[in-house]
Amino acid sequence: MLRILSSACLVLALSSCGTAVRESRDEVKAVAERMQSGFSAVRAAEDAMAAAIEAVYARGASLDLSVDGMDAKDGGIFATFEGGKYYYKTIKSGCSYYCSPMGKVTDEIRREIRTMGYFEGALQAAWDALPPYLSIVFYGVHEPTSIGVMAPWMDVVSLFPPALPFTVFEWYRRGLASPGPGLWAALPFADLGNGWVIDLAKPIKAAGKTKGVAVISVFMMKASDYYLGKAKTPLLLLASDSTLMGASPSARTAFALAPLEDTALLKQLSANSFAPASQRLSDPSRAPEIRALATRVLAGDSGFEATIGLSRWTVESARVPEIGFYLVGLGRR
Repeated sequence: MLRILSSACLVLALSSCGTAVRESRDEVKAVAERMQSGFSAVRAAEDAMAAAIEAVYARGASLDLSVDGMDAKDGGIFATFEGGKYYYKTIKSGCSYYCSPMGKVTDEIRREIRTMGYFEGALQAAWDALPPYLSIVFYGVHEPTSIGVMAPWMDVVSLFPPALPFTVFEWYRRGLASPGPGLWAALPFADLGNGWVIDLAKPIKAAGKTKGVAVISVFMMKASDYYLGKAKTPLLLLASDSTLMGASPSARTAFALAPLEDTALLKQLSANSFAPASQRLSDPSRAPEIRALATRVLAGDSGFEATIGLSRWTVESARVPEIGFYLVGLGRR
């Protein structure tokens, strides 16, 4: 009788292990497909926005670019602040504008802003159409000075320091350097006031030359929760350098791994712009079995077995091609 019960328990245990592995494999596939679809939608929205901006520039000769009446003192909606440190939109609706010439606001600057008003709707449409983990939708130029238009509306005077040259930022230079398609940030970085983000930067052409850069930025902490927050199995989201971007609730419990969003953002902002090396699963501070897992995942392995702590796991992984991240599922053997 005991032998029969023992055999039944063994069969039940093996069946349970097999179920866990299958559930992990199925959830990795489903969540990876959802992520690919969501981030591909960001690219599609940016392409549509870029086309709308370039169409405005293409018909520039027919646009009304008169600058009379733009300023609040003349009945308009723009004003200077702190002696010309900012030239900004005074009404809290639609998009906002960042312009800090640190001097005289010229008619050339006003005409650039006037032109941007013709594609405010394209930026707003991109913002409204995408999943709820966006940080910002932005378009900017660096000549005659750095001027940006962005959705949603935000208080640029309070949030951004004066005299920001856009060309010092990696995302702007990446957009300028692209031969045409939008390029995702290779790694997550800390954006001032916005937490850990990745963004897609695309050049905007006018008269055969690159005029400026369109950017859509994503809160990775929100995106991770959006895709992994309700997962039933242990899931990990890794950047292309093995930085731990997110973990499902069961993964946090099982492995005691703190994703990037749990680190002190203010400390990172003062220390570096990109995620710290300690957040990589391949970092020497990690346990050997965690480092080995990261190495195999980044090498493209899937369906392998690994011992983590006292348990044996089957590791399933899938790459999200649009952003180059890896989704990792673990099914207990």
